[in-house]
Amino acid sequence: MSYGESYKNWKDWEDKSFGNLSRQDKTYYDAELKGIRSNFEGKKLNVLEIGYGNGSFLTYCKNKDWDICGLELNEELHKIALELGYQSKISTNLGDLPSSSFDIVVAFDVIEHQDREELSDFFRETHELLRPGGYFISRFPNGDSPFSLLVQNGDLTHKTFIGSESLRYLAIENNYLIEELRGSAEPIIAGSFVHFFHRLLSKPIKIFINLLLSSVYYPGRRKDLSSICLTAILRKPD
Repeated sequence: MSYGESYKNWKDWEDKSFGNLSRQDKTYYDAELKGIRSNFEGKKLNVLEIGYGNGSFLTYCKNKDWDICGLELNEELHKIALELGYQSKISTNLGDLPSSSFDIVVAFDVIEHQDREELSDFFRETHELLRPGGYFISRFPNGDSPFSLLVQNGDLTHKTFIGSESLRYLAIENNYLIEELRGSAEPIIAGSFVHFFHRLLSKPIKIFINLLLSSVYYPGRRKDLSSICLTAILRKPD
């Protein structure tokens, strides 16, 4: 499958909206990074985003005065990013980047696009790019949950369905410390009133469903079975 113009149109990534950071986007990124923000207060970070899509996280980092570099496969998105002054590279080879040069590497909705055989090398390469104490943050469809099948199967470029146990294996194999492995952040106070009331009502239902399914199928084991996506925050040892 190609990541060209058809894929960009299917994702509704419009040229004129590239880099737009909505209030909802900002609140979401704040929530995802909440657990590690205190480690970087007042510091100017070097950040790498792999697969930046429509560029909202690039803008999030820019607004924080972080040095942000983006990697992207889509040539049109790459051209737009350069025209708007972002540092962008069109490449699939992480080895082209200098080792131990980033404080944070993020890959939102990326690792599910890789074959299983490629995942270990990918995690090893992100580890090499990080400075000691740096973080690799990844979001991906929740392979533990039946509720994520629409997201996983809706994109024909998805190759691998990853759950919490396979993520733990990849972390251990590549010398990462697992800081967080959980359902992706779902901040309630963000977006429209409709969004607010939906989150307000759905959150307790999801908690109940998760407790019910976990107690029936995985008693004594902590699993997030109700979240559509998982977020993993891994740290390279100091």
